[in-house]
Amino acid sequence: MTKEKVAEGHDEEKSHEAGSYPLEWQYPDVGARAWLVVLGCFMFASTCMAYGLVWGVLQDYYHTYMFPETSLSILSLAGGVQNILMNGTAYLSGGLGDRYGYKKLFILSSILTYLCLLASAFSTKLYLVFLFQGIFLGFSHGLGMPLYMSLPSQWFLEKRGVATGLAVSGSGICGGVSSLIVRKLLSTVGFRKTMLIYSSMHAVIWITALCWLKERILAGRLADYFGPINIFFSSFFFGGLFQLLIWTFAKTYASIIVFSILNGLVGCWFLSLLPVVCAELFGVQGLSTITGSMVLANSPGQMAGAPIAGPILSASGGNWVAVTMYSGGITVLGALCVLYARFSYEKRIWAFA
Repeated sequence: MTKEKVAEGHDEEKSHEAGSYPLEWQYPDVGARAWLVVLGCFMFASTCMAYGLVWGVLQDYYHTYMFPETSLSILSLAGGVQNILMNGTAYLSGGLGDRYGYKKLFILSSILTYLCLLASAFSTKLYLVFLFQGIFLGFSHGLGMPLYMSLPSQWFLEKRGVATGLAVSGSGICGGVSSLIVRKLLSTVGFRKTMLIYSSMHAVIWITALCWLKERILAGRLADYFGPINIFFSSFFFGGLFQLLIWTFAKTYASIIVFSILNGLVGCWFLSLLPVVCAELFGVQGLSTITGSMVLANSPGQMAGAPIAGPILSASGGNWVAVTMYSGGITVLGALCVLYARFSYEKRIWAFA
């Protein structure tokens, strides 16, 4: 879709400020109500999207204590199944949210996720881990994922990038904190009590978040300055370069930390800007459906990334350079695809897009 084709839609969005639509169709861009919505979305992202980091801790515990005979590649499939079902369900739930309302989907997602985590506390067989922490949890997370990613766009226009970035940043910030908490609990109270505590913490967070979330009838600060599509491209491009030029030659602990910081810095732009780019290209009408479609497109990579990297590492004799070249090369290729979409939308090199 070219910029000219969506110009009229953006003009309509901007005209809200001039009062051409009723109050409920205007973008507040300020105020406690709008920022409480962002905080509620932050809390959902901190529990759902952040689960990938927590799964890494649980996977290590499973491999060391509960299923030592099971290879890491098999255990990692549970995380892969969770990811692909979360992304796949996001496409479905986006449309359901647009049709029946976000709040109902948020409540359903919260209840099902809590039950999955609670059941995980009693999962002592490998197939139960795949069932509750892979299949069912992925479906439950996917029900809410496109909704808290797109909801800030209903409340913000001029500050849409920074609002969405703050909302989705919960996935990284709280994911790191949660993984540390879970690791400590596992070593002190054991697996079952850890999962009971973890699920109870989630229940409290979700109840609080649901009190703050409010859907509107609609209609990263860098993105607000330079354009969401431009920064979206930069996320892929610099992420790929960091993998090719830094991770490839990282031989010390300090250099690995430097790479982790830099890659984490630009990698989070992708998640936070996905709904912003969708809103820029298509407007906010049906945004959760569009965002869900974009999330669905991530499913093959989420599922296949680790299983492909494993054989590459084995075939190269444990040489991580082969993995970094594969990972960095794929990321740069993705950046080129985004670049094509960017120039299809706006052909001027230095334009805001």
